[in-house]
Amino acid sequence: MHSPKTILIIDDDENIRDLLQEFLQNNGYKVILADDGLQGMEMIRQENVSLVILDVKLPYISGLGLTEIASQAKPELPIICITGHANAAKQVPLEQVCLIIHKPFKLQEMLEAVRENLG
Repeated sequence: MHSPKTILIIDDDENIRDLLQEFLQNNGYKVILADDGLQGMEMIRQENVSLVILDVKLPYISGLGLTEIASQAKPELPIICITGHANAAKQVPLEQVCLIIHKPFKLQEMLEAVRENLG
């Protein structure tokens, strides 16, 4: 049996982190968490993650900055951006991000996006 794919969730909202962690773990994924951009950057570099879900607005390093760092460190790494700000979504570099999901989102919508990007 193969080990589950690891998803890194980077969001400064604890409720969203916990909700996504529980939901994705219940659907067979391993989930690791970061609550700011600096912690997220370290985990992207050090952990063997298969997918990143990140908030566009983060402390220390923005989600936009993280997409740039991640695409340089691991160009093949799929990134899903979540945002509650329509203007922020317009700034996301689409060549580095596979999908933008607007808050509030449905968990089923997130699961479909995850499955689509992890094959």
